Amino acid sequence: MAVVNVQTSDDDYCFVWSVLAHLHPAQANPQSIQNYTMYASKLNLDGLTFPLPIKDIPRFERQNPDIAIHCMAVDSKDNSFSILYLSAHVYKRLHTITLLILDNERNPQKHHYVHVKNLSRLIAHRSKNTKRSHVCLSCLQVFSSERVLEKHERCCLVHSPQQVVFPEPDKCNLTFDSHRCEHPFDFYYVADFQSILKPHDDDNDSTLVNTHETAGFCLHRMTPHENYQTPPITYSESNAIEKFLEHIFPNRKKVTRLCPFNVP
Repeated sequence: MAVVNVQTSDDDYCFVWSVLAHLHPAQANPQSIQNYTMYASKLNLDGLTFPLPIKDIPRFERQNPDIAIHCMAVDSKDNSFSILYLSAHVYKRLHTITLLILDNERNPQKHHYVHVKNLSRLIAHRSKNTKRSHVCLSCLQVFSSERVLEKHERCCLVHSPQQVVFPEPDKCNLTFDSHRCEHPFDFYYVADFQSILKPHDDDNDSTLVNTHETAGFCLHRMTPHENYQTPPITYSESNAIEKFLEHIFPNRKKVTRLCPFNVP
């Protein structure tokens, strides 16, 4: 179960029931309001109006110092979620509670809160990984291990919530039409490197997650002169950098002999 939607005829207090669904998880029928009504008096709701606006969540937190709220909304445009509120006290208080706010079809002016019981399951469609994932509360990026997530969140949670949004497949093509700015060359080289990501285990540096280790390269001389065109050079071994330098410096000398002067 990804979310707990407490069923009630009066949705004005859905925020309260969702918070209580986290604080006092029901063993059976978690959607039943009867599981939570006896705990409502344990929350300090003085001066708060319901349904609770997002702007009043900080006040709720001040009155309930053991609770930190993380609130999301469905972003139907990008088939994703957006962060509406992220408490500055996340992970610093006894309870960090994630809520999802939904549109109320019966009354567009109101919104409905539900408790997110399993954030990983809620956003599982964003990853091809079928195993349990670990999600950053700020950027909603998915990680395969809790260790990597903890390193990431040390840096991510100090900033305002933000997300990486990728363009649609039919809108992600780059074009170049400023051909008047081009300066053709008689000779130039194109190189491409491949690397392997190895986990970085230095606990003293929380900013590093993986280390890139070069595993291979492809080097190709480009020229419009057919007499000097050569096939691409490819190499795939652990000493790829050394081999690349062994190829590039002799090729540089060859091109220098062919074009000893810079021609504008």
